[in-house]
Amino acid sequence: MTSPRKTRLLAALAAPTPSIIFNKWRDSGELAQVIPPLYRCINVEQNYHHAEDVYTHCIAACDFLPVHLTKLRLAALLHDIGKPDTQQVQEGGRITFFNHEIIGARIAYKYLIDIGFSQKYAANISLLVRHHMFFFREDSKPKALRRWLRKTNHIVEELFILRMADRAGNSSKIHKPLVTPAMLRLWNRIQDIRLQGLQPPPSQQHYNLAISGHDIIQRGYEEGPEIGRLLQDLCSKVKEGLLPNNRKALLKAIPNPGKQEP
Repeated sequence: MTSPRKTRLLAALAAPTPSIIFNKWRDSGELAQVIPPLYRCINVEQNYHHAEDVYTHCIAACDFLPVHLTKLRLAALLHDIGKPDTQQVQEGGRITFFNHEIIGARIAYKYLIDIGFSQKYAANISLLVRHHMFFFREDSKPKALRRWLRKTNHIVEELFILRMADRAGNSSKIHKPLVTPAMLRLWNRIQDIRLQGLQPPPSQQHYNLAISGHDIIQRGYEEGPEIGRLLQDLCSKVKEGLLPNNRKALLKAIPNPGKQEP
């Protein structure tokens, strides 16, 4: 069943300029009920990279995208919702938001599930939020980029568009290009790797599991080798006939984070 909050959110995202509606909700107090994570971003000051508070930046990024890109508009709206929980003022007054993309991805997933979106759709938006800060140095090893692409290859184009919206929603970058030379060079590197072929991760080389590492992260695990180990273990159990390859059974078989397995 579609919830009233989901209906109102989708209607706002379908408007020519969604920020007009979001600002009306902000002024009336409705935003706190319809989109609580966005409401919490109001008046959250940012660092020198941004001229606006987090809320104003998010709705401006959303406005930048064309109306038919509903999913990307939603990702842009939610991409920085982890900042209120990660804001720190360092020595000298410098403001930081370390790991806001990780926290924001979790908040986005929970919020979207709460208002009636499917797990698959919520996970997709959450993944865009999680990786919107993608960055690779010119001297980054191909292995690192290949490892990242194993998680994001299906959304790379969307991530680059989201990065453009992120830049467009920042008035301090108004005179700078939406696509930087570094982005273009990274894009070319990605295409080279795609041409070479992406070898699937070991956990999924011999079996197409009904869940992914992102599902395990949503259960509270941090990204790292543990995710691969859990996927490999689940894959082995499926191939041995100890577990059915369906989403519900696999999710149930994931141990709670921090819990020692017997």
